[in-house]
Amino acid sequence: MDKYSLSGAIVHIGDTQEVGKKGFKKREIVIETTDKYPQKVKMEAIGDMIDTLDQYSEGQEATAYFNIRGNEYNGNFYVNLQVWRMEEYVDPEMPADPADEPEPTAKTSKKAKAEPVEDDMPF
Repeated sequence: MDKYSLSGAIVHIGDTQEVGKKGFKKREIVIETTDKYPQKVKMEAIGDMIDTLDQYSEGQEATAYFNIRGNEYNGNFYVNLQVWRMEEYVDPEMPADPADEPEPTAKTSKKAKAEPVEDDMPF
């Protein structure tokens, strides 16, 4: 199965819910995308992911990795986006902090002159 991910601002983290007769636990999270037409996408966390959501807060930028789950119940069909990993969002277009980059050296500097390469081609 493909891996899916969604990045954006967390707009809602729900309380843990207990559903069904067997006490199945889940927790909902809503992430708003940053597309031209933003979407608020509801996902759910189960198992260990329920407690992992405590590390995040509303308004925080995050990336959620999820699986698409579908099922049928009494003739009705349902689709759930089930989160299996969350991480703080890092914008790939944002440059890294310049303080973290090493100083250019003679070998890495664009201004450094290239040494001539001996050409062993006959023409």
